[in-house]
Amino acid sequence: MPQLDVSTYSSQLFWLALLFSFLFMMVHFYFAPKMKKIFRMRDLKFRKMIALSKQLKKEIEKMEEKIAQKEGYAHDHIRSIVHEAEIQSQREIFDHKHALSVVNHRLLKDFESELEEMQQGFLTSSKEEEDLTRLLLDKILGFPLSKNVYKEALNRKDRYSHVA
Repeated sequence: MPQLDVSTYSSQLFWLALLFSFLFMMVHFYFAPKMKKIFRMRDLKFRKMIALSKQLKKEIEKMEEKIAQKEGYAHDHIRSIVHEAEIQSQREIFDHKHALSVVNHRLLKDFESELEEMQQGFLTSSKEEEDLTRLLLDKILGFPLSKNVYKEALNRKDRYSHVA
């Protein structure tokens, strides 16, 4: 078997050493430095990205805090506006109620005065009717009636109303 022939060992060892040395030198002096450089660049990029992401995260947290703070201010401002609007509307309602009560009071007084005038007019007209009735009776009977007799006649008119 040629693989086990000792005379070929020296040439095989020579080519093995030469090829191994050549490959080792290529890997060690050419490929390894390039790969180290690539790994360092990649590591540097990762670190920059991680630092940038941490910085962005901090900025986002600050923005969220500002937004929450502004939301709080906005809620407080809205509450104050609503409260002021409620107070203003209550004032307006009170003013309108007061104005309506003044108008109602004035209308009530006007109505009461008109009612009094109508009552006075009614009393005056009923007194006038009574005077006219007495004059008619005086003319019909031919003699004047006394007030007592006239009142008694008025009271009795209900008894004779069924006769007519």
